[in-house]
Amino acid sequence: MNDEAIHAALDRYPTWQEGKVGGSRTGTGSAAFIWRAVGYLIEQGELDPFARDTAAAETAVGRFAAALTDAPDISRNLQEVGNALSYWRDRMRASDDSGYRVTLTKGAIDNAYLPLRRLSDSPFPADMLGDDQGDKPGRVAEFDTDTGWRFRSDVRSSNKQSGRLRTRMGPYYKVIQPRPGDSVRIDLQPDGSYRLRHDKQAGRGTTSPASAFDQGYAALRSRFLAAYPDFAGFPGDPRYRDQERIYKDEMIALYRTLVLAPLSQRHWSEAGAGLLKFLRMPLRSTRKPQNVVGWRYVDVIDRLGEQGRSGLAEALADLLDGDADVSGRVDAFIARWKAHAGKGQKLLPAAQRSIVGLCLALAFPDRHIFLKTSELRRALRLLDPGFDWTRAGLAGVDVVRVDGLVRRVFERLQDEGWMPADRVDAQGFLWVAISQSTDTEQEDDDNDDVDDAEAVLSTEPLNQILFGPPGTGKTFATIDRALAILDPGFSGSREAMKQKFDAHVASGQVRFVTFHQSFGYEDFVEGIRAGTNDVTGQIEYRIEDGVFKQVCAAAEQRVVQAAAEGIDLAGRRVWKISLGQAGVEEGVYEDCIAQGLALIGFGGDADLGDVESREDILRRLREADPAQGTLDYPVTALNTFIRRVQVGDLFVVTEGNLKFRAIGVVTSGYLHVPREDDSYSQGRRVKWLRVYETGVPYQELMENRFSQMTLYELRPGSINMDKLAALLAAEESRDANAPRVLIIDEINRGNVSRIFGELITLIEPSKRAGMPEQLEVTLPYSKKRFSVPGNVYLIGTMNTADRSLASLDIALRRRFSFVEMPPRPELLQGREIEGVDLERLLTVINQRIEALLDRDHCIGHACLMPLGRGASLDALAEVFRSQIIPLLQEYFFEDWQRIHWVLNDHRKTSDAHRFVLPSPPDAGLFGVEADGVPERMLWRLNPEAFGRAESYIGIIEAAQG
Repeated sequence: MNDEAIHAALDRYPTWQEGKVGGSRTGTGSAAFIWRAVGYLIEQGELDPFARDTAAAETAVGRFAAALTDAPDISRNLQEVGNALSYWRDRMRASDDSGYRVTLTKGAIDNAYLPLRRLSDSPFPADMLGDDQGDKPGRVAEFDTDTGWRFRSDVRSSNKQSGRLRTRMGPYYKVIQPRPGDSVRIDLQPDGSYRLRHDKQAGRGTTSPASAFDQGYAALRSRFLAAYPDFAGFPGDPRYRDQERIYKDEMIALYRTLVLAPLSQRHWSEAGAGLLKFLRMPLRSTRKPQNVVGWRYVDVIDRLGEQGRSGLAEALADLLDGDADVSGRVDAFIARWKAHAGKGQKLLPAAQRSIVGLCLALAFPDRHIFLKTSELRRALRLLDPGFDWTRAGLAGVDVVRVDGLVRRVFERLQDEGWMPADRVDAQGFLWVAISQSTDTEQEDDDNDDVDDAEAVLSTEPLNQILFGPPGTGKTFATIDRALAILDPGFSGSREAMKQKFDAHVASGQVRFVTFHQSFGYEDFVEGIRAGTNDVTGQIEYRIEDGVFKQVCAAAEQRVVQAAAEGIDLAGRRVWKISLGQAGVEEGVYEDCIAQGLALIGFGGDADLGDVESREDILRRLREADPAQGTLDYPVTALNTFIRRVQVGDLFVVTEGNLKFRAIGVVTSGYLHVPREDDSYSQGRRVKWLRVYETGVPYQELMENRFSQMTLYELRPGSINMDKLAALLAAEESRDANAPRVLIIDEINRGNVSRIFGELITLIEPSKRAGMPEQLEVTLPYSKKRFSVPGNVYLIGTMNTADRSLASLDIALRRRFSFVEMPPRPELLQGREIEGVDLERLLTVINQRIEALLDRDHCIGHACLMPLGRGASLDALAEVFRSQIIPLLQEYFFEDWQRIHWVLNDHRKTSDAHRFVLPSPPDAGLFGVEADGVPERMLWRLNPEAFGRAESYIGIIEAAQG
């Protein structure tokens, strides 16, 4: 919008005279301008009328006036900004019908939460506000809805100005079926609860596309200028050039050399290799790889293999220079890409967008821009509220629609006189502007991006700790948390969820460990262990991976060679084989993989093709070298390799005794393979079904570790055939980048600093592998470089009542999200035993504990959950006798007076109903001669009270009496 149009728009807004609010009458022209400017900026979304920082608003209005031609000098009347804001606040409150309204976004609806704005002006008291980390939980209040649903919640504050209702709104949204733009009104009721009412958006769809684009562009422009206040144009702004342009120009030049040049010569293989190299090599200007295509999507290109990348390059040539329009060319390219990828690879929609967008934008920077799913959608929705990607994947119409919107942005930038050179500058404008978005705005979009692998992985925190008193369901809740990571869409009964969880445990996607005082770095990361060599019987020391390193290795397993079809395991025997000594004879292993062979080194260069028995093998070896010593094991291994292994059997190639690195099927009988450099001349032909880039932990296949013997059969009980079937499935049920979950129970019982060691930094999300700030360390024992993959999730549990524990390491606290698990007496609602209301009973006990001690030592609901309807008083007595009373003794350090108060025994009228009875010591116990004997009461448990309902009712009535 040019200056003339803005002046015309300003005339629609009221001045101080029309507002009828007292203010300075000097400088009427500038005061009127200020009032109109405030109204205009509020409607454009560039001013918040409920913000308390008037100085920031004055600065924004001053900047607006300075950028507008023919605007009056307002420097002497800036106090009118506060008056105008007050007028607009009153006006908006009046139109709000005295209720607090929340406008629903698409992200809030899809992810079932209520996004709260302007907390400072909300009906919620300050003590109800908590935070997302759980460090400051808020007071819980009652909510009821116009659909009849009632729930309890506090407010989680994502920043100082906005927040969300902690309880998910799914049941409510299913009934009201809201749409983006609808509102929910929140009213405080006389009883202190809150009422929710759904109001549909008035006049849905009445905003014209033209006005939506104008408003969206104005918002983007304002955000861009907030980042570059003195911006004069793309060619002459050094900050913009350094931050946004130089590295992109380098990308264009590099792409032309590595990809476009070989494409023009129809050198498909070279172009495919060049594309992969381009995606991974660091740029000179940033010393980092390009940032348009994420590392997960680079792996998609890597997994195609050389032949697949060559075919992709040929398809790319048609994408960039085909006869059809761009929409048809994009659709054809995606179809050919999927064909080259095969059935075993998933092409996530975000991967399609980012790679196709990069190839088009770098080849034709005057026509196209990069297609990053979340960022570009946030920007383009401001220009066209109806914009969204095709959910199933990138479609040609997506590219056409993006190109059209970006062309209009480019033309606006030209109208500004900012001289954009090409669409690269338009893309830079959008990127800079959207980076100024609010946290809540970005959060809504990220939650909405369910088709993007990165967004799916980030639905749950990478690192979280469930904390609370004992018996509040922390370990129980880890099942729900793990399934939210591994199967976000899964729902069902508790039994179904447990079965699903157990299946993930069996497949190795979930591992469980408990920290304790003796648990150390060697158990968690890696350490040196003593063991016995299976062949020689001698003691040896080897480096073994800890549970965390095993999980990380499994998470980053990458198949570098795979057969397209699956394999039926019925009737096949499985053999473990070593192809050369791992780390020493790697050339043997590499030759075997490249040539489709399995070779063993016993027997030298002897040709054993005609042997018919074990004795024949022994005689042939003696003839070849009479000086040889014992030949028991070499003869056994050769007899197995030549005579027992059958065509169709499987070989699992190990790397040491803790990892495997390839799986193949035997396709021929014995072969004599003469070799000049070593003695590995005994062979069988093998079709390699899976070859892994790095060794995979044995737990992904085995129930126990491999033996060091060169060749032996893996029998049921040692090998898990279900895991083997999953590894070899034609359409693998789990993606190579599928998340892995490590559950750490009692995380604060171990010495966290000693257990995590240098990895405490690497678990931070921004330091994970593939992130822009990724870090890696050299491990102390193996001397190998190590980083934490981005798909490894840590879920810890922490008992806040364990007084034997030191405070949790601050470094660990900073890197984990903390989720409070308080007692939930409401789960016991409706359960009574002989007149004893279990919900009220637990509530009152915990209220007294919190008053006498703190909330960390409350009693969890889990101890009473087994007492269902119809439970006997004896069952309740047993819970008190064996669980609740011992916990109170622990909490209060045997201070029986306080236990007496918690159970309200001091207010019960009959000793028969008191759980704890006091009595003074016998006066003659020490005699009158003993001076200085402390005066104290003696306490004893009253077994009779446990069997009387009045004893428990008395605990509750104490709160009422």
